[in-house]
Amino acid sequence: MLQNGSIDANGPLIDLGELEAVPFVLPPLPTSGEAINGQSWATSGPRLRLRVPIDVSSPPDLLRLRVRRARVRRIIVAVDGFIASRAELPNSEVAAVVAVPLVPGRFRRANAEIELRFVGAPRAAPGTVARTETPRAVPAAVAAATRTPAVPAAARSARVRSLDRPVIDIDWIHFTRSPTASTRVREIVDDVRLDGPPRRALTLFAPTSTSFVTVIPAAATLRVSLAAEAVRGGRLAQRPVQFRLSVEADGVPTLEQTADVVPSAHWRDVSYDLSAFAGKAARVRVSAVGDASSRLAVAEPRFVRPVPGPSSRPADVRRVLLLVLRGARMDRFSPTLSARLSGGGFARLGRESMVASAVIASPNAIPALASVITGLPADVHAMADVTDTLDEQIETPAATLQQAGVATAAFSDDAWFWGSGLDRGFLERRGCTNDQATCRIETLMPHLADWLARQRERRAFAMVVTRAGVVPLDPADELLTAVDPNPGENALRPDQTVGLQSRSRHGPVALEPRELARLASLYDASMLAVDRSLSQLLDRLRDRGLLADTAVIVVGDRGTVLGELGRVGDGPVSLSLFSHTLLMLRIPSTRAQFVPATHSTLDAVATVLDLLNVRHSVEDLATRAGASSLVAAPSLSLPAGGIVTVASVRGDRGLRFGELFALPRPSRTYVLIEPDRDPEGATDLAPQRPIALAFAQSVLARYAVRDDAPNPRPTYASSTRALPAAVEVSMRASGELR
Repeated sequence: MLQNGSIDANGPLIDLGELEAVPFVLPPLPTSGEAINGQSWATSGPRLRLRVPIDVSSPPDLLRLRVRRARVRRIIVAVDGFIASRAELPNSEVAAVVAVPLVPGRFRRANAEIELRFVGAPRAAPGTVARTETPRAVPAAVAAATRTPAVPAAARSARVRSLDRPVIDIDWIHFTRSPTASTRVREIVDDVRLDGPPRRALTLFAPTSTSFVTVIPAAATLRVSLAAEAVRGGRLAQRPVQFRLSVEADGVPTLEQTADVVPSAHWRDVSYDLSAFAGKAARVRVSAVGDASSRLAVAEPRFVRPVPGPSSRPADVRRVLLLVLRGARMDRFSPTLSARLSGGGFARLGRESMVASAVIASPNAIPALASVITGLPADVHAMADVTDTLDEQIETPAATLQQAGVATAAFSDDAWFWGSGLDRGFLERRGCTNDQATCRIETLMPHLADWLARQRERRAFAMVVTRAGVVPLDPADELLTAVDPNPGENALRPDQTVGLQSRSRHGPVALEPRELARLASLYDASMLAVDRSLSQLLDRLRDRGLLADTAVIVVGDRGTVLGELGRVGDGPVSLSLFSHTLLMLRIPSTRAQFVPATHSTLDAVATVLDLLNVRHSVEDLATRAGASSLVAAPSLSLPAGGIVTVASVRGDRGLRFGELFALPRPSRTYVLIEPDRDPEGATDLAPQRPIALAFAQSVLARYAVRDDAPNPRPTYASSTRALPAAVEVSMRASGELR
């Protein structure tokens, strides 16, 4: 959970293992034999001199450095020859981040010369190569701080100094303004050995603070194991170090909790109730407060939720029907079914199904459809236009199922589907007759029922792809009359909807109320055709005794805009009627319910594979890791990270998490909208939700365009979900995420 957290960054960071550090190190180097071992850390002698760029108007007041082995007791920091601070160092073999407060008044130049003196080192061991150098004048302040006798310059003589003996190993040095010191959390994760086997823990020396931003799950408790490890003996080793927890979210009172931890005691488990932050993006800050002679260990930070009831996962599903309903508007199905959908099919599914809202994979028609059929993010399948075909190297879900011995069939009322590559893996196919480009879905459904009946003794998967809800809206005349019996003169014709869609792509179109009403009628009549056909299909399956072990999934590819904001067909992702669509699942012997959590349209394919007990290959898991089966988790709740989706024609990504949707601006910033309360996305909540905005930015930053591939193309770095950071790191380490 904390693996990708960070201490807030600000100020120059000098990593001694990187080439960029060379301009900051003043000659001569710290020791004649300074060695960098390739792991971004350096071995230094008693003195290390640096040149640091300083903002004189806002100078740093804190120096932090990460040391691996400190064979000295103290550090003295001198700025341009004057002492700025001193601090104790942990005298141990463990890695530690040390904070040294600085005196801001010491910084008077834009390029300050910093000298770090490490004092209290043991004498040189036998065999150490010594060298003679002429000492320079030692300022009185330095002499007092280092307990060096103030010898008159004339009386000083050359003396032997063991400068070649290393006294400290340093990873990085950071000058900043408190409390904004910066490092990745993984830099301060270490194995801590107390009682029993070593435990992986976040290790902090006071005063150190680290934070991460995440969405808090519902009914969550934060549980951590605490211990403290003394790094020095004597009475200081028994001083307790304080663990401090701070949780803050937009519009919620901040939670502050503390716990005193005694060094060398047994591990101690503590729990904190975070139910007040459920569903909100929150900044969780963990701090070590008190004496720096002990380091605080925070092991296994985790969110714990009540154990859900037994899974409703069906064990007897033999057939799965996936109906891809293009252009499905969520407002026709929830919160109540439209009265115009009187065919009985959707009403029956509504009584027997789980119904959820789903975020689209892309605002463009072809990528959105391809994502629903393949279960892949739009950047992975890379289909962008009607002239594109699916890459032959991509294995479709139908091909995966067919190889597993599942019978497969596809039915579509759009001739473009055949030959697009999306139809690979279907052993049986049925489309429009007489080489028609399009036809009506009601002519195909009877053939679907017959095919399912022939698969009575084997597992089967059937997919229906219908363009009923997309422009041109062209329902049968008798259905249009049933929905709109009195259209009036010069009523909008189906072919005219194409022109309206084309015009609205260049800007808002002014539509009269009668035109808006006619658009809605054309759409509802098209949906009514699917509704009636679905009702007849369910009746046939029931009469043949097949409905008891057949699952039905209905999913849209994206919504259809019917004049809202002056748009027709296509629309902006900020409009919830367009960016959210329908996801419906009917499983035998499962009660109907509305799922409040938002899902992804990719979840439909994941659910199909789960119901038929077919697993992905390792390579396939890397691209489908973000999709979530609706039957895998009994709670049917979305992972707290949210859903990443393509949000613009440029491929910019947006994030739906909790009740918020983060959408990109051309200026590389984000707006935050709340689709449930603001369907048109008119209000930007980013100024009022800084923590939520920070979470969205941190998640979306993980999804970068890969340029290192032989044939680079935009891909999601991990998945369509914001995986928990620890999970993502482990999956990357094992090669499951590329």
